[in-house]
Amino acid sequence: MEKNNEQLDLLQKKLQDYLETKRVKFPRFYFLSNDELLQILAQTTDARAVQPFMNKCFDAISSLQFCSEKDMKEKKTDVAEMTPEEKKAFSKLNPNSADFVTAMVSVENEVVPLLKPVPTHSPVEEWLLEFKHEMCRTINVAILAVDQIVWTQNVEEALTKVESGEDKNPIDVYSGKVKDQLAEAVNLVRGSLAPLERATINTVIVIDVHARDIVNQLLQKGITSKEDFDWMVNLRYNFDEEKQITLVKQTNTSIEYGNEYFGNSPRLVITPLTDRCDVTLTLSLHLRLGGNPAVARQCVVFNYSDEIDYMMMGRFFSGLVLAGAWACFDEFNRIDIDVLSVIAQHSNKSETWLNLL
Repeated sequence: MEKNNEQLDLLQKKLQDYLETKRVKFPRFYFLSNDELLQILAQTTDARAVQPFMNKCFDAISSLQFCSEKDMKEKKTDVAEMTPEEKKAFSKLNPNSADFVTAMVSVENEVVPLLKPVPTHSPVEEWLLEFKHEMCRTINVAILAVDQIVWTQNVEEALTKVESGEDKNPIDVYSGKVKDQLAEAVNLVRGSLAPLERATINTVIVIDVHARDIVNQLLQKGITSKEDFDWMVNLRYNFDEEKQITLVKQTNTSIEYGNEYFGNSPRLVITPLTDRCDVTLTLSLHLRLGGNPAVARQCVVFNYSDEIDYMMMGRFFSGLVLAGAWACFDEFNRIDIDVLSVIAQHSNKSETWLNLL
């Protein structure tokens, strides 16, 4: 009996080591239990085995859409060159085949075709990692990000004209343009739109109302430079053409936009308190103290229970560090003192190493 127990312990250790190799290659596997990960690995020939667990690896993605290799050869392989109608038809090809990932489906059932289909013939941890990169490349041209990049660029161009003396009233002119764009968006919502389209325009309106208020404040205060604190205190989105990345700036901080897909969910109205929270969070992140401002990074919500042990928390923190994700801990008061001590040590070590970078 003792020998059997020893062999069982050895098997469990080897299984843990095997699962660890998979998790290191695709860190978001750390957010799955051993049983869930084994269900995926037990069906390596069927890429659809990841479907029940996509929401745990990618918060806003409920499922993926696939197509067969035959359809890939018959259709254009570069989705970026397709018309909107072709993209929609392509993302729905042969759902029973799983040779390529062609699109991601949000919790709200929004279908987003990938710019380039991802093959699924490699090990699951490898093609999921490639899918993550393609997701980020696709979201890099998302509507909301582009809307804020264009707004930042236009305001800074107007402030530069004022500062150089080239034009005295560019901010006043741009203020009228912002109001006109907002009125057009409102007219679109009042028209006939599909539910997902209406949700997108509603979110654009929430962001553009806040943008209008900021421009009006700059006009009222007579701001004439993009280096003025009243402008720098706002979230500013800039696209770096050389590095092909989006940077989110506020005060003296600069954070790379994560391009994580968050679905087509509604946005809360942005208030002065929201702005102050953003300043606090971006400065906290700049000082390596943690925080989760609006920069499209993965955020894992973790609900505590009495069953959580120190080993589970250690694995969870490994996933956060390797995936570059943030975490929101819920029901913190339910943690045992031993587990709380482990969390404190991991948090302290993470902040220490970040400050050494």
